Amino acid sequence: MKLSWFLILTATAMAAAVFISLPRGTGKAQSGTLVAISSGSVAPANSIVVNVGASGVPSPGLGAVTVDVSFDPTLVDAVACAADPNHRFTLRSCNRDFSLSTLRFTAISAIGVAGDFPLADITFQAIGESGQSSTLNVSIVTFADPDGIDIPVNSLDGAIEIVGSPGNSDGDLFPDAVEVACGSDPADKSSIPERVDTAGDDDGDGQSSEALPAESEGYDCDGDGWTGSAEAHIFSAANAVNDQDPCGTSGWPADVVDDLLVSNGVSILDVQDFVDPIRYMGSDVADWANQQAARRHDVLPGDPFNLGKEINILDLQVVAISQPPMLEGAQTFASTCPWAP
Repeated sequence: MKLSWFLILTATAMAAAVFISLPRGTGKAQSGTLVAISSGSVAPANSIVVNVGASGVPSPGLGAVTVDVSFDPTLVDAVACAADPNHRFTLRSCNRDFSLSTLRFTAISAIGVAGDFPLADITFQAIGESGQSSTLNVSIVTFADPDGIDIPVNSLDGAIEIVGSPGNSDGDLFPDAVEVACGSDPADKSSIPERVDTAGDDDGDGQSSEALPAESEGYDCDGDGWTGSAEAHIFSAANAVNDQDPCGTSGWPADVVDDLLVSNGVSILDVQDFVDPIRYMGSDVADWANQQAARRHDVLPGDPFNLGKEINILDLQVVAISQPPMLEGAQTFASTCPWAP
């Protein structure tokens, strides 16, 4: 009887994408058997792999399984599918074009597979926009032991949320290129470039408050709108440690003075400090005996637009109207840093 069912199922799976369900047996109900699909988030135009797995499969094991996964084809596209990625079954197949909104995978074992194991890895590409999401519905067509007796099973659906923008896989404040350069994981929203103003491990490497990678100096690793090399100049620092602290007068270049109008933020007093009580406006850093104080006002380092002096109207402009990632679209003027100084 085992061999007969195995041959029938083999022929069916190999001959067509549609798997014909086995006649149902009257097997004893088993509690806790589950087929579940994982969930995740992905940036527009990027791809994500979700996993379908079985758990709590009783002995003698799973002999034949066919599962349909349905999704919203206007939001995500199934671009790849690998059934039985651990090769626990004798035969396996996946038809990602089963229908416009459904893929189907099948796996067959003559001896049965018991316990917990993966059933399929499916790659989806996001074609919708940020803020949209597609449910991943799991429909079990066949779930039987090697004798063709049905194994009672529950299913758990998942979802794919489209977040961020192209080039920002996890939808956090930092584009992928910045995360790679600054030592964090661009695919993990909980991993951000290491900071020194917070306790714990920010980038997920097992260390705390360690220095940024050397190649990070040209990137804004703390999200305050200034690169590491710019902050090293502004704060007269020997390294990019200030690019690991986005707030306060020693971390955020736009917060020039600590004032009461906008605590831990940018106010008219930060702009005023360029001319009063000392007029730095219209000068070069080299003009000053206290060059450290002068560099603190050269927030657009040097004179990149050849206005004649290093500290000029463009320095005021970046203090007032720049839009750093940490403010998520808001301008600096009258804004408060989202973290403590």
